[in-house]
Amino acid sequence: MAWSPGTSNQRRAAPFGVIVANSVLGYFEPGTRPALFAAWSRLLRPGGTVILTNRFRRGARPGRVGFSPSQVDDFVAVAQREAGRWQRQLGLDPPQVAVWARTYAERFQSHPISSVDEVELGFRAAGFTLDHVEVLAVPGRPGGPVSGPSIAAAAEQLRVVATRP
Repeated sequence: MAWSPGTSNQRRAAPFGVIVANSVLGYFEPGTRPALFAAWSRLLRPGGTVILTNRFRRGARPGRVGFSPSQVDDFVAVAQREAGRWQRQLGLDPPQVAVWARTYAERFQSHPISSVDEVELGFRAAGFTLDHVEVLAVPGRPGGPVSGPSIAAAAEQLRVVATRP
């Protein structure tokens, strides 16, 4: 069973001091993100901090982003080649890795972050104080070894530090 905000399989241990989240918001549909922010608030002790970095697609249309068929093929080829290169050290079977890579790439879907306001409001609604919010330009990787949804395109990255009072 996969974890989602509010499920009973959450850890009940002592609250955490820091949560670091890198490129995680896209895995949640916009309507479910408030529950994620609320879960982070519950998991943090008072004074605890969330450090978030996430790709930001200013003005992106609502909807999902995924691999194109050619990106799937490229991703599979790189995964199989790298599995072959590291086969001895990792004990991986390159054809099996190719199957896993294809399954992943064909199923992958992300819900882009298109508004800084959405993220700021989500944190504030969950009771956080925003200590730092910035959007930075990130160069793309044209012609790189890995292919995927908009990897080659230059982008922006949202960085947030938020504290639970």
